[in-house]
Amino acid sequence: MICIDVEPDGFFIDRDKRLPWRGFEEGYEFFKAFRPRAVARTGSPARFTWFLRMDPQIGETYGSPEWPTRQYAHHLSCLIEQGDELGLHVHPYRWDRDHKRWIADNGNQEWINYCVHSSFETFRDTLKKDCYSYRHGDHWMNNETFTLLERLGVRFDLTLEPGHQEMPSAHREEHSTGML
Repeated sequence: MICIDVEPDGFFIDRDKRLPWRGFEEGYEFFKAFRPRAVARTGSPARFTWFLRMDPQIGETYGSPEWPTRQYAHHLSCLIEQGDELGLHVHPYRWDRDHKRWIADNGNQEWINYCVHSSFETFRDTLKKDCYSYRHGDHWMNNETFTLLERLGVRFDLTLEPGHQEMPSAHREEHSTGML
């Protein structure tokens, strides 16, 4: 299974710059070329899962959380046509107005719930379908969020990956609450 997170190239993105997502653009081209080779080698269809960022950080920076679906409409249409799955990849970044920086607010369940709910609403409203696949940012998960995802209809949560230790943040320079 190949999971691709569709998100900005940086984590602490400048709220005043709507930079294109070059990592996604290059990844799209890579998998476009890789797909026929995978089909030829396996004799089976090659399908990938693309997890879109549509959370409040994207909304604040790009003017709307649906920005990736407008900016990359052609890309996403081609992926869907190939039978690929689109899901959500949510980071609970919250803008700290006092310090003028993003905080990974993993210790604030109310904020996490808001980020998850609003992302699901945006996904449904924009793509006209329900979201069944999910990956939370930085491999973070807790029981309350998992229960929320079940209530929202998620069938596949691909957040947790083996080999990650508990730590306050995935990035040394990141400001955060809670633990990963």
